Amino acid sequence: MHPYFFILSLLEKEKHTNILLFSIDFEDIRMLVPDGMKYSERVPAMMEKYLTFLQNKNAKATFFVVGNTVKLYSSLLKDIAKEGHEIACHTHNHIPLDQHTKASFREDILLNIDALTSIGCEQPKGFRAPGLSLTAKTQWAYDVLQELGFTYSSSVMATNSAFHSWADFGKEFKEVKKGFWELPPTLMENNFLCFPFASSVYFRFLPAFVSRNALRIKFNKKSPIISYFHAFDIDYEQEHFMHPGVNDNRLFNFLMYYNRKGMLEKFESVLPDNYTIMPHGEYVKNILMQTNKIKPIVSKTAVDIGCTATPLHTEVLSANTAK
Repeated sequence: MHPYFFILSLLEKEKHTNILLFSIDFEDIRMLVPDGMKYSERVPAMMEKYLTFLQNKNAKATFFVVGNTVKLYSSLLKDIAKEGHEIACHTHNHIPLDQHTKASFREDILLNIDALTSIGCEQPKGFRAPGLSLTAKTQWAYDVLQELGFTYSSSVMATNSAFHSWADFGKEFKEVKKGFWELPPTLMENNFLCFPFASSVYFRFLPAFVSRNALRIKFNKKSPIISYFHAFDIDYEQEHFMHPGVNDNRLFNFLMYYNRKGMLEKFESVLPDNYTIMPHGEYVKNILMQTNKIKPIVSKTAVDIGCTATPLHTEVLSANTAK
């Protein structure tokens, strides 16, 4: 098939498919708290639950891996990679970007790459910053990531937040450098509740009917949805301690434990009948980058045949028309 018609077929398929970019942040919370290794090991059991969830749907997802967990969980990570899931980078020591210099960040990412490739994983193409800490002040990270062979990041909290945020970035996927994309986690379209409704503590906090409606609104607009979780999000038997990254705030720490039991069942209950789970990297490679290769033709043809562009496609087509 001619590349032009192949890309059109992808666009047409996306118009009729609800795409869920599902990901797991692979980290061991014990490594992030003082004397944390005295607590029970929970990661393998929780990852098995996620893997079973994905196997039951014959789906592949993205696992953003903290490099310092690789030695401890090398066998588990090899199994995840063998099942065809994407292995991506979540830094090596899980340090937020605002605590890095450009040089220390580069060193940290190289350690992550070395750790992952040492167990046979491919060099990662995707990156997620700890705590979604990529902001206007730390966007120098894009230069480092692209230099080291990455093609996308999913690291921006594109709304106001008590922690890290970059509200002016915009909610849509964006090509921040030529050939490099930022995929912000999907936000609820509500002026009062503008947060990643399909992810982690935010999803656990919301009633199921609110999440279901938010998903329906996004999917009706043919927008892909990014959803991320952690091992602790489904671990209702984990010992209680002050979680890192909540500034020792008791309310925030309470929310870290809130409504974990039955989380996967709740998540499944809010999903529509027709959807496709896809790794982030596959979406970037097969949709974003391929779409960008047919600049003027797609722009003209989309109008000629009456296609309705998604917010993503609108941005791509507009950018390509301007070139």
